[in-house]
Amino acid sequence: MNSVQPFVIQEHIFAYTRYKQSVNEQVRFVQVGSGDGVTHDPLYQSIVTAHWSGWMLEPVTYMYEQLVANYGYENLDITCINKGIHRRETTKRLYHLRENLDHLPYWYNQLGSFDKEQVLKHKQFIPEIEKYLTSSELVFISVQKLLRQYNIMSLDLLHIDAEGYDIEILNDFLKSDLDLEIILFESKHAHSADLKMLFDRCLSMNYIALQDQEDTLLIKDRVLQSMKVSS
Repeated sequence: MNSVQPFVIQEHIFAYTRYKQSVNEQVRFVQVGSGDGVTHDPLYQSIVTAHWSGWMLEPVTYMYEQLVANYGYENLDITCINKGIHRRETTKRLYHLRENLDHLPYWYNQLGSFDKEQVLKHKQFIPEIEKYLTSSELVFISVQKLLRQYNIMSLDLLHIDAEGYDIEILNDFLKSDLDLEIILFESKHAHSADLKMLFDRCLSMNYIALQDQEDTLLIKDRVLQSMKVSS
């Protein structure tokens, strides 16, 4: 695993976009925990400029409505899904902050977790976070149901932002037959032992890992070499 500065991961996403364009291939992606699809989203620019095709999941209703509004272009092949991902089909209570809190940091509406304490950990940035906290009973589907229901037979890129449940969700995707070229997930909440097990598994699958203070990017070695050539 290589530690990098935050901008390096974004640069690799752009380089991957250029590489796929150079070989005339459209990127197919799934994003779990999309929020509004724009705020603090490392994929947004590539999706809209390179016309990626994909599925974007956001379980919180008001965020899902913003997501649909932001990606409602006729020339974008994007399916927005008002659900989250879990080990099985279920409804679960998700803790998040209320909407229309414009005086808070711009990323406040990206916070959401099954674990209330994961949200409250951001108190250093939002001192009165408790009074903004709310929860909603939301619908979740399994990875297997997602792939089957939306007939997802192939996928290039997976992005997960699930406030502490990223590795659990990623492991379920890795059980599928998908040949993922790039995986981006939020790793700052992960336990070190879980990360090590994941990195060991991904190393055996020929992934190279780049990690900054918040996220981890996994790239297939063959793709990374091709990206360098095309750049």
